[in-house]
Amino acid sequence: MGASTKEGTAKVESRCTGPDQPARSIAKADDDCRLPRACPPALPQLDDRLGALARLEPIRDRLGLPAVAPARQTCTRSVPTPFGVRGRSSVVDGATAERVHTQLKAAIMAGAVSMHARLDIAELAGQFAVGTTPVREAAMRLWGEQLLEVHPKGGLRAVLATEARLRGLLDLNERLATAAIASAVATVDRAPSAATSVEARARAIFRTIAARTGNPALVTFIEGLSDRLAVFRTRELEIMEDADGDLNLLEAALHDATQMRRALRRYHRRRLANAPEFVWAATANSIAGGV
Repeated sequence: MGASTKEGTAKVESRCTGPDQPARSIAKADDDCRLPRACPPALPQLDDRLGALARLEPIRDRLGLPAVAPARQTCTRSVPTPFGVRGRSSVVDGATAERVHTQLKAAIMAGAVSMHARLDIAELAGQFAVGTTPVREAAMRLWGEQLLEVHPKGGLRAVLATEARLRGLLDLNERLATAAIASAVATVDRAPSAATSVEARARAIFRTIAARTGNPALVTFIEGLSDRLAVFRTRELEIMEDADGDLNLLEAALHDATQMRRALRRYHRRRLANAPEFVWAATANSIAGGV
């Protein structure tokens, strides 16, 4: 390759990468581009062609013809999505993504999302009347919250209800609540118990126990456990006798550490004894009514 050819190629590389960046090959510049911009082809004759266009301008002016701008090649960045699909990067409407996250999370905690089938992003987008991007954003948040898990064949699904998982969550919930009682530094009002669901009452009780420690991180963690236990707690009245009675004991013992320890032990042991029934109910509901 002659000196003129190398010089022409160097000019093209400098033009595509910018004056403040080191010269790179055109292929590398295309791969790394972040904003749409001109990427001229690496041809040694480019300057000659631009010169010819400039010489034609007076003729176009005399004939009244519109000027013809040289063709521009623009490059847009493709980014990996949570489900392996590549597409143009876009800004997600925060309010829309939050709404989808809230509604999809509620459906998962109620057991209305299948634990066996992969999430159909396009179908969910149609149900929520939004694009697929907010649904993907919501799904990845729920995966981080451990309400979704990776499907064996790829994609995501609602976390599968198993006896081992339920026993582990109940054991952790009891340990944290017991530790919170021992380190309580503040008194709080009784948890609300009027005209709410069993799941909502249990959530409020354990949030109150955690809040007495004055540790916001513990409150957040306990809330996360309640989210993961919700799919089982919503079925307590179907499976257990006097499920409300356990909650009444917990509420009555909020200001007595000794009674609270006994109430916590009773609450968790009764649910551990019914673990197989909880798993069966959660799984059966997912098969029958999950999306």
